[in-house]
Amino acid sequence: MDADSILDQGFDQNGLNVNSRANAYLLEISKWTKFLSIVSFVIFGLIIVGAIYVLSFNLRGMIGLAPLSSFISLAILLVICLYPTFKLFNFSKNIKIALEMNSDAQLSIAFGELKSMFKFLGIFTLIFVILYVSIFLFGGAAALMSF
Repeated sequence: MDADSILDQGFDQNGLNVNSRANAYLLEISKWTKFLSIVSFVIFGLIIVGAIYVLSFNLRGMIGLAPLSSFISLAILLVICLYPTFKLFNFSKNIKIALEMNSDAQLSIAFGELKSMFKFLGIFTLIFVILYVSIFLFGGAAALMSF
């Protein structure tokens, strides 16, 4: 018995079958992911409204460009964080459609959205880990050179 036949046990020639239990799990997942993505959209909206509110008061006092640069960096961070939330929302929408219509194509689209979200989060996490390690190494080297 070769490795491929062991891995393919439980699958028919036409692909993966989603049984009623998996169907129920995916339907529940679609509800939770929709809830989480909508809550995230609301939080992002509140952060933007709060940032505009703070920026408007700081610009009246003419403090300088610090509030504006803070607002711009916050806006960039929110746009970056909006992408995985949008992908999660699309996964929720597409997985529900796939289950209602029993569509393999729609199921593939839904899992493509989920894959994109996790790929983005993985790359984003990797960038921050590299950034933190670099800061730690360069900070340690700078501290050692000061002695």
